[in-house]
Amino acid sequence: LETYNADSKLQQLLSYIIDMEGDYLGDHMFIPFGCDFSFANARTNFEQMDLIIEYFNRHNNQNITTFYSTPQAYIDALYDQNITWPTKYEDMFPYSDNNVDPW
Repeated sequence: LETYNADSKLQQLLSYIIDMEGDYLGDHMFIPFGCDFSFANARTNFEQMDLIIEYFNRHNNQNITTFYSTPQAYIDALYDQNITWPTKYEDMFPYSDNNVDPW
């Protein structure tokens, strides 16, 4: 991340957060970082993410703070908010791997 594209990265992350916020209950959002084989050069990935997080927290004009966390810390933060979660009664078992291959 160079400073020449920091504003566009900030806007991309902010747009993602705003798009996703309706799908979350509470004041916290969990955004996974990376995927299989994405950390072959972990040092570079984390250095870049450090810059994005720092720049975002300094320059976004929303009341949003980004930081590294863990699944446990995220669950604990949700628990502390005493959120009443909806109950799903529908069948959640997947009967197909995709739209054209039921099994």
